[in-house]
Amino acid sequence: HDQNKVIEIKTSSMPAGISEEKAIYFDEKIVLRKDDIMILFTDGVSEMANEQGEIFGRKRIYQIIEMHSILTIEEILDKIKDALKAFQNQQKQSDDISIILAKIH
Repeated sequence: HDQNKVIEIKTSSMPAGISEEKAIYFDEKIVLRKDDIMILFTDGVSEMANEQGEIFGRKRIYQIIEMHSILTIEEILDKIKDALKAFQNQQKQSDDISIILAKIH
């Protein structure tokens, strides 16, 4: 693992929460090591738009994690929430925002 580097895990399975009768899911395994951080988030986080119509994007989320990886999970989550709030400014929230963040001990 590269220290302070986010690695996006690509999958060929249907996203979680998408309901299709014939959806096929695959098991995928990754090795997590001490101090690795795992984040799962809904598209309401990465696709949040500001007043100019620009989206927040996954890259900003990853940069926050890389910059603050030594902090606690609570502090990293606060950094993400603060960045989302500042980015959104007065723009109305149009989608759900859910984030799961975990650090391996």
